[in-house]
This record gives sequence, structure tokens and C-alpha cells, in this order.
Amino acid sequence: MVDVITYVLDANVFIEAARRYYAFDLVPAFWRALIEHAIQGRVLSIDRIGMA
Repeated sequence: MVDVITYVLDANVFIEAARRYYAFDLVPAFWRALIEHAIQGRVLSIDRIGMA
């Protein structure tokens, strides 16, 4: 059995990546890889937290 590490990312990870390091138009491979990892279940994201 192979252990697979799963990462849970919040919105800030995506926002900071897009704004500072990996702009969609400059590094599209980063975003494609992120999507592929999400499809494979290696990357997860939290759902927004509702206000009560």
C-alpha cells in the first residue's frame, strides 16, 4: 500500500498564488497541475464558512 499525502488549501493560498507568484497568464502550468492534483484527490480545499 502506498501512502498518498493530501493537502488542504484555503482561499488565501489561491489568492496569494494568483496575485504574487503564479499569475494565470504567466504560469498556467502551475494552475493545470493544481487542477490535476485536485482531480486525483491530492489537493483539497475547504468550503467557505457561513456567518450565523
